[in-house]
Amino acid sequence: MKYDRTLWIIGCCIVALALFIGHWQAIYDFDEIEHIHAAWLVGTGSKPYIDFFEHHHPTLWYLIAPITLLFNDPSSLIYFIRVISIGGMLVFALIFERLARLIFPDSSSKWIALLVISLFMFNNNFVNIRPDPIMTLFLLISFYFWVRFIIHGSLKYSIISGIAAGLAFVFLQKAVIVIFIIVASLVPLLILHRKDKDRIFLLIKGTAIFIVSCLIPISIFVIALISTGLWQEFYFWNYPYNAFFFSIADVNDPCSLFRPIYRSFLQSPFLWIAGISGFVMIAKDLFVNKRKYNSDSMIIILWSIVLYIVAMSFIRFIRAQYLLFFFPLLGLVAARFFTISSSDRFKIFTRIMILGMVVEFAVVMFFVSSKSKQEKIHDIVLSKTSLDDFVAISPPYHPILRKDAAYFWFAGEKMGVVYKQYCKKFICKNNFLKIDDNRWQENPAKTVWVDPKKPNTYIYNWDKYVSRYEPLGIDRRLWFRKGQ
Repeated sequence: MKYDRTLWIIGCCIVALALFIGHWQAIYDFDEIEHIHAAWLVGTGSKPYIDFFEHHHPTLWYLIAPITLLFNDPSSLIYFIRVISIGGMLVFALIFERLARLIFPDSSSKWIALLVISLFMFNNNFVNIRPDPIMTLFLLISFYFWVRFIIHGSLKYSIISGIAAGLAFVFLQKAVIVIFIIVASLVPLLILHRKDKDRIFLLIKGTAIFIVSCLIPISIFVIALISTGLWQEFYFWNYPYNAFFFSIADVNDPCSLFRPIYRSFLQSPFLWIAGISGFVMIAKDLFVNKRKYNSDSMIIILWSIVLYIVAMSFIRFIRAQYLLFFFPLLGLVAARFFTISSSDRFKIFTRIMILGMVVEFAVVMFFVSSKSKQEKIHDIVLSKTSLDDFVAISPPYHPILRKDAAYFWFAGEKMGVVYKQYCKKFICKNNFLKIDDNRWQENPAKTVWVDPKKPNTYIYNWDKYVSRYEPLGIDRRLWFRKGQ
């Protein structure tokens, strides 16, 4: 189609402009501040899980800790890391485009990549600083090389896929869902090739090599945790505690899978329409028309989407970032929709629809909620405290560059109460509630964040300390120690 490349470049420029301008002014996410502050604490010598509460894998914090020490201004620090994340998203788009082209050579894969990254929910959660985007990038690399193994049969692709999957897990434990899906893809493939012994042997061998390769970075990660003395506390907070938190704990913070799916549909209806249409078309190709070309890779895509949705449906607290890997899967099945016709009329229709989604994304990014109110709180706290002072402020209002008075430094009321519930049902070797209280007694906070609209973000046992503090006139949610 004439001007196809020109229109695609225009779409890319609109997305790039929206990214760099929008993410400069965009509101700070809770998780974003949480992980950057955890990285700063690590950079200043604190040990995660021992010196401060966390229930995520620590890899990201150690990776960006040196960067956090280069800045004295939270705003510049956050934007600098967001720009790095934008670079990571470019790599993601390139790999996705190659994967889509590998499975559907005639699918206008560059346009589909543009469609996926212009989904606000995907874009915003990928650029925000948290372990999920890096995990998702490595999972896509793993998935790409796994499909190459399935198509070409070379075991070197299985090795690369396994190592990438292991690295994804090193950044975040949620990667285990996709790792399981990849391993479990052996089931439909064995059924499909049940009469081909050589193919079955290759698939089993490749899956075994994938698992062994996956364990290499994970083993190195575990050894590093043990050698640094973090293993015991790391394991408790990331596994027994998280399992209790997400399955048993009495926490009034539900969020169903329907909500982020509904929001993402409103943000990019064409991606969903093309994706659902493509899913139906692939199913028809495989089970009605008995299509043989690339049948293995298409079965894996359908299998992955179904299992991913099933896995998400069992999680109590679904957040938008949990769907980061789902959206490229949706884009892959959408690629089948783009192969319906090679006529210029159909291409013009799809390009107009995608550019419409791009413009919608740009409008949302330009008018997204501003960080100005959060920056104001950051500035107040930083101006009224020094590096030697301690604070008790939950993200996203935490100024990053200050140490914490409490062990349960973010969402202390919620996390502390859940820990207390856990200790009533199971044995707790360390009394972290006592540690939290001792920390507060030794280094009481100079300023505390108290938002009546979000009581879960209070520090643990705030009622015990409230008499020592009074609200600041500038913002009544900021309380300062009396006499300061």
